[in-house]
Amino acid sequence: MPIEYGVELGEKLFQDKRLSVDNTIVCSGFHIQGNAFANTNVQRLDIHNQVGLQNALASRT
Repeated sequence: MPIEYGVELGEKLFQDKRLSVDNTIVCSGFHIQGNAFANTNVQRLDIHNQVGLQNALASRT
């Protein structure tokens, strides 16, 4: 598969609400490209509108 197809697929998946439990949240809503795909918020609302702490670790290279 040429790399441009993989990039295109990744971009589509990053915007796909079907990947969330209730089909309402996209990955790009939390992982901000301008922040190296990190979420700088300490707290967040989950799919049930409950406040939760961020608990995902940043990836390291």
